[in-house]
Amino acid sequence: MGVTVAILGLGLMGGSLGLALSGWQEGERVKGYDPHLPTAQRALQRKAVGEVTPSAQEAVEGSDIVFLAAPVSVVPGLIAEIASHLADHSIVLDLSSSREWIFSRISHLKGRLRLAGFHPMCGSARGGIDEARANLFAGAPILATPLSEDDGLKNTMRKVGGVLGGKVFFYPLLNMTGYAPW
Repeated sequence: MGVTVAILGLGLMGGSLGLALSGWQEGERVKGYDPHLPTAQRALQRKAVGEVTPSAQEAVEGSDIVFLAAPVSVVPGLIAEIASHLADHSIVLDLSSSREWIFSRISHLKGRLRLAGFHPMCGSARGGIDEARANLFAGAPILATPLSEDDGLKNTMRKVGGVLGGKVFFYPLLNMTGYAPW
């Protein structure tokens, strides 16, 4: 049985992620959600996702891996919104770059989530689903900050990083708001 993926946010990063994952042998199903319906429909047309759901909660139900490709300012609320809809085995990977700010706002959910920062250090001067491309992550370092020493989570992040063509580097957290020194 394949891996079911949900991508929340289907602009440049989420759309590129979906396009890159379309060739993943283990990926059985890629679902997507974007609050801007024309963006979601365009992602479906471009085959960045196999299906679009009407809500973030529906996208994550039954998903093995959930990617948060939303603006940083909405990520804590999005995590709170989907938390009760995640399966126990679901892994949530946040593509944004503001770990301390996000993690401090969701600390009450820490024990209930298999969550990690998964920040690809790449992008484009232009955003949006029409700028998405399957090779956006090729050769990119991916900074990974898991909330726990979960080997299954780390292995999944390494595998996904490889599928994307990037290289995962782990940066451990001391706690929810403090980073370990380099």
